[in-house]
Amino acid sequence: MVLNFHYMRDTREAGTDRQGHLFFGLLTCGMFTLGVLAFFSFPISYLLQVLHTISIFLTVALAVWRYIMVALPMINRTLCTMTRAKCAISSSYLFPLILCIPLYLTFSIEQVKSKEPETNGTYIVNYSELAKANNKLLMKINFWIFR
Repeated sequence: MVLNFHYMRDTREAGTDRQGHLFFGLLTCGMFTLGVLAFFSFPISYLLQVLHTISIFLTVALAVWRYIMVALPMINRTLCTMTRAKCAISSSYLFPLILCIPLYLTFSIEQVKSKEPETNGTYIVNYSELAKANNKLLMKINFWIFR
């Protein structure tokens, strides 16, 4: 993803560059600068991924809980206690935080110098140096966890 921050004189300027990166021409608005927008959008996307994973874990915990209640009516009061419910809910919030660490470490925001004088800066979300190290091990882990 490339965020290209410059004033668009024409709508034909929005599109893709030679490397195939999609870019968007944006204007500053209010008190936020465009660099702040670029650096806030990356952590927010990570936060949304974590919240989505938490939602999945809570749904699976509820499904397992309901299965135990219906399929095992004789021992469900023994298996489904308040302590185990609190443990299932808290682990549904904590485990996704640990699971999404490779996602956060895999990508970084890089600034690319532009040849155009009216451009404030171009920012690319690309693989981090940590992801490219060790025969791209982190990229492979990220691929198999989140794809």
